[in-house]
Amino acid sequence: MCSFNMNGKPSEKKLFSITFSFFLLISFCCSSQNDANNHQKNMKKEVQYIKNSDNGVWNNTKIMKLEQIIAIGIAEGDSNYLLVQPIAVTVDDDENIYVCDKGDNKIKVYSKDGQFLKSIGRKGGGPGELIHPYLLGLTNNDQLVVIDNQRRANFYSLNAKFLSSFNIKEGRPYSIFCDKKQKKIYLTFLIFPFVSDADQYSKMIFSYNLSGKNISSFGKLFLMGKASSGRQYSSAYVSGDVSNKLFLVFENLYRIEIYNSDEKLESVIERDANFFPKPELVELSVPVKMLLTRSEIKAINFFPDGKFLLTIFDKGEAFAADYKNYSRNPNAIPDQFKVHYDLFDSEGHFLQSFLANFKEFGVIAHIDFKGYVYTVSSPDQIPVVRKYQLSFVNKK
Repeated sequence: MCSFNMNGKPSEKKLFSITFSFFLLISFCCSSQNDANNHQKNMKKEVQYIKNSDNGVWNNTKIMKLEQIIAIGIAEGDSNYLLVQPIAVTVDDDENIYVCDKGDNKIKVYSKDGQFLKSIGRKGGGPGELIHPYLLGLTNNDQLVVIDNQRRANFYSLNAKFLSSFNIKEGRPYSIFCDKKQKKIYLTFLIFPFVSDADQYSKMIFSYNLSGKNISSFGKLFLMGKASSGRQYSSAYVSGDVSNKLFLVFENLYRIEIYNSDEKLESVIERDANFFPKPELVELSVPVKMLLTRSEIKAINFFPDGKFLLTIFDKGEAFAADYKNYSRNPNAIPDQFKVHYDLFDSEGHFLQSFLANFKEFGVIAHIDFKGYVYTVSSPDQIPVVRKYQLSFVNKK
């Protein structure tokens, strides 16, 4: 309702206020509509499904800025700083950096400033010895757990003393998450495409106590489609956020499942990404055909505020034609190869996808409790682990 002054004319201040409020309302409605277009939510059997579009909430208005703090790794010199094949990184409460050097069969520990402190393990099959370690995590008891190619979980004190180990009978571990509150270790296992359904796992996530007892298994296998060998499933990674909810991230499908502390499925996050099309049936050799995907999700990492970042390898549109050459030389990086980093907020809403120069910066392997980012170098470089301050800033 418009008020009038003594001359019968609308009050300019009131008119301005109403006009301004109207534009605010329109702006809010447009913003809400854009958010609705970016993601849709619905409930099915008490599970929330969040479907994100190709466009993010930030609408490509940001860039990812990386400022290097330290670099660990040299071409020659002190053997403590020579890395062979760094494959995983974690950080303890004192900000010490644990580098899993698969090629050197040990864990190398550095201070937050990059100074060498100690190494853990050595090559061999005996107690406390390692053969090509590739997964690591920190338990609630300030212990380091390391999984190697012997399918064995090895426990060490942070002073590098070997404590115990147990054999993992269920298969080849593919990812690890240590739940410090519940004193559990969660594993997923590599799913082989040419193995019959009867030999595959019936569940995706397996939990163990620190003594190695398998406590539970949950999460359904997700079907990619049918290949010449039968039905083909996607491998997946397990991790946890700051509230210790479990995230199951499927490698070959843009799908994230979130489980609560009771191991019950709470929500599913998906995204329609133009660089992540459906699996394609490719003939490897007559008569063998296999489902392949152009892109693969390789990691999920969490920021202290609950945002999470997916690391996605994109082999390019010609991936199927190049596959045979790539399979003969896995270390050869296809010309079209890219690394995408997809950022989500804590509610599962897609914010923006970023392309990074992996040859210069490496690939993100870990984000610590302060938000620092750690990368490992790509195969054609001198192996280096770098620590960065990461920020998302507006484009100029």
